[in-house]
Amino acid sequence: GESWLTGQMSQDEEPPEENSICNLGAIGNGTLAALIDTQGKYVFCCMNHFGGDPVFNSLLNNNSEDTGFLDCVLQNFHHAEQKYIPNTAILVTTLFSKTNDVVQIKDFAPRFGHFDRMFRPFQVFRIINRIRGDPMITVRVRPTFDFNSKEAYQTRGSHHIRYCGHKEIWRLTTTASIQRVLEEVPFLVHDPVYMVFGQDESFSSSLSHVSKEFEHKTMKYWKTWCASLCLCVEYQDILVRTAITLGMMQSEEFSGFISSFTFGIPTGPDAPPTRDERLCRLFDECLCLSILREFGMLDICRKFLEFLKNICFLDSEGGPQSTYSHLGQGEVPAEKVPYLAGFHGRGDLTVGGVAPDRGDALPGALCGLLCLGLTHACFDVRLKDLCSPKLIERLESLATTAYEAFQDYAKRPPPPSATAADLASQPSYFDDDLRCYTYGWAAGEEEEHGQQQRDLGAWQYWHPRAHQEVPKLDQPPVHTFTSVLCWCAADRVRRIFAHRDNRAKAEIWGQRAEEMSAVILQRAWSLERKAFTSFWGGAVVGPSLLRLAEVGIIKANDPRFASTVECFEADAPKVALSLSVENAPQVGGLLQAGEDAWLDSVRSYCMSSNTMLWYAEALRAVGRIDDAKKLFNSITACANDCGLLSQSIDMRTRKLWGNIPHCSTLLSILRVGTRLSMSWRDL
Repeated sequence: GESWLTGQMSQDEEPPEENSICNLGAIGNGTLAALIDTQGKYVFCCMNHFGGDPVFNSLLNNNSEDTGFLDCVLQNFHHAEQKYIPNTAILVTTLFSKTNDVVQIKDFAPRFGHFDRMFRPFQVFRIINRIRGDPMITVRVRPTFDFNSKEAYQTRGSHHIRYCGHKEIWRLTTTASIQRVLEEVPFLVHDPVYMVFGQDESFSSSLSHVSKEFEHKTMKYWKTWCASLCLCVEYQDILVRTAITLGMMQSEEFSGFISSFTFGIPTGPDAPPTRDERLCRLFDECLCLSILREFGMLDICRKFLEFLKNICFLDSEGGPQSTYSHLGQGEVPAEKVPYLAGFHGRGDLTVGGVAPDRGDALPGALCGLLCLGLTHACFDVRLKDLCSPKLIERLESLATTAYEAFQDYAKRPPPPSATAADLASQPSYFDDDLRCYTYGWAAGEEEEHGQQQRDLGAWQYWHPRAHQEVPKLDQPPVHTFTSVLCWCAADRVRRIFAHRDNRAKAEIWGQRAEEMSAVILQRAWSLERKAFTSFWGGAVVGPSLLRLAEVGIIKANDPRFASTVECFEADAPKVALSLSVENAPQVGGLLQAGEDAWLDSVRSYCMSSNTMLWYAEALRAVGRIDDAKKLFNSITACANDCGLLSQSIDMRTRKLWGNIPHCSTLLSILRVGTRLSMSWRDL
């Protein structure tokens, strides 16, 4: 029968509920990004770089109507429609008035080939056209500086306004009356109104001509780019929009994927603000190379491989890290931004926070992730220039580090009990651990911030650490998927040497991989649960295990994998990113009440969108195609009108939560949608 988890996303009679991230469209060009709501308001925009000071920030300032936005207000406004021009990143917003006046707004960030490079200025373009009637509009431009701590002072010219901060100056150039924009005086739209907001540079030619030219070239670029995609038969609209958004999220400065355009948006109604997601990660991103290639995104794949190779050659004392800034920096200090009220008024926002990893589990896992990704450079003749002898040496060195880490794991004694293994676990991104999503949960931070946040979100009700004493073990339990990634390093290096006819080294690494595989499949298996568990000797089956078949340590048709997927369904509430309960008892009371009893009282239950998509992929892999399609259709139905999904979804209301758009979610959409679709051969 249908699992409780699958059934949560099957209630599609009612449209998903909305909050202020459910009505956003995104524009960008690989250098900057902006989010625009359905009424054409810029609610979030970092102009200088992805991780910079958001000059428009009302989304994270309790939807302020005073500062931090750029918009176009239609007099007697009635409703709005928003969509993209098909196969482009040009966003079209249409405003309708109660008196049947209609005005159309086009927004885009220029991106196109110019000479021998990609032209991607620090500018956003807006074109306002009258469609019908006599629309009366008011243009309001209210940027802020230093994370809303300072407002801009203004200087003006005949056709531009300069907004000046302490360190930065931004310029609005427009064909509209400058005085009307400054004073926010309404005016009728007759001829098209052109607006360019961005770098403080003057235009040497006609603004209307430049706007039309850049719109045409940007449209042509994206349409040509989409023409190279290898589309499947089904799900084409959502997959094309996903691919374009991924294209906007790949940093042109460092070639890594930005995890999200935003920061601080809670993953659920009772969750704390999230970490700054405007950074580059090495987790699910390193598992996506095969699907990027299958979908025809070789240019994006190549740039990401360059990013990974660059990391391999970085001379850092602690080795590779799990996160880097958008410029590849290994350390960016965390900084409180108290002048932003937060999403829906939930303040305590922090930006930055990129730092070397803590704990002993990550080095081996990161070595495996890098080997998984860079193996693709060693098998494609089009990428020969990336696969240098030095890279092969580096990959073997990474595999050696992973093997040594695994040897340490294998020597650790089993935990005294399954409960001890689960309680004493270290944070794991692959298992949706809240400590990886919010500040105050990283190692060393709990003493300062942890108790305050321990009373928030799902932890308050079900997480063992919220109401049980964490046992002290000499060594932390071994995370199963971390050990699997160590195996991946050995296995992929074996494949590389076999491909290069180096039989001696291929045999050595093959023996090591077999040895590691045997230990993992024995130590991670729970006879009681009849499934692999998140930690050796544990009992909880987390979302990281949904990836076992993807990396190849076990076949998808292996009964052990199918059994693990079924156990994950039962344990899914334990990885909720936010949980709200009506008439909640004291901390821990829900556990004693029993699963069925407390699930009935849940009013909000937010899961990671990425985890739900990995679950759909696992269902497909074990042959439960109908369940996989049903779940995938339900997840994608939660996307907003612009086809965007966020970091998490409320399983009860199907409302979007968390940072938007989210890279790992987009990658999983491509993976699941492509594999669930019928083949062109079947037509």
